[in-house]
Amino acid sequence: MGILDKDQTDVLHAIVMRNKNKNSNSILKIALKDRMFKGIDKRELLGYIEGTKQFVRYMKSHSMESVNESRYNVKNHIKDLQLQLMV
Repeated sequence: MGILDKDQTDVLHAIVMRNKNKNSNSILKIALKDRMFKGIDKRELLGYIEGTKQFVRYMKSHSMESVNESRYNVKNHIKDLQLQLMV
């Protein structure tokens, strides 16, 4: 079939995220049950699954700064500025 469209990609990402601890063949079987992937070559879909799993692993190892940490830094900065104004 070729490249997955946006909806198929979103569904595949959701399936992989939900089953990220399973092996790729198990995820392939789950994905093939969805009618959205009817007519897509199994090897091609397996390649997309492997790519998505690598992306999930990358995002897990390179997590972004959380909002709470950012707010904490801003609060500390504000306190420092208030202390400087008091002097």
